[in-house]
Amino acid sequence: LDIVSSASGSQIELTSPTPGIKLIDSDGTTRYAEIKASNGNVTIDIDPGEVVNNSHFSIDIDNDEMFRVTDDGYVGIGDRSPESRLTVACGDASRGVTEAISIKAGGLYQGDGVSLGFKLDSFVSGVFPSWFLGRIGGLYEDSTGFKGALFFKTSSDHDVESEKMRITSGGNVGIG
Repeated sequence: LDIVSSASGSQIELTSPTPGIKLIDSDGTTRYAEIKASNGNVTIDIDPGEVVNNSHFSIDIDNDEMFRVTDDGYVGIGDRSPESRLTVACGDASRGVTEAISIKAGGLYQGDGVSLGFKLDSFVSGVFPSWFLGRIGGLYEDSTGFKGALFFKTSSDHDVESEKMRITSGGNVGIG
């Protein structure tokens, strides 16, 4: 173990082909967690001995939990008990609509935009490894102002998508 001091502060440096830190409970049990590094990758392993049921990883800020990953792979942002792969708690929406998720991308030209895609992974090896189902998106509608439109696409084949509906910035709905 090398402890290195520099003018900008101190750091702990672990030098090994696979350095790691093992955090062990001092209550006499075999509960522990590890932070490991190998080939430029970092792994945080919570309860690698599977001693405790319902282990989780969380990040707290100012003594308030902001993020949690449960032992079944569910992720909660602002939610200690996520009930799906991603649960985002938005606080109080009693005074209007609260934005829960924002998808951003850079763009400047008509037709630029972002979308949320829906895909299904195939369980048949080599056959449609990722099957496109549909897409909902927003796009920059025209170059005369900051106008946005929503579009909805579906799949007519495993990877062929076509727009089925669009809502323009003026509120017009095109179907088909």
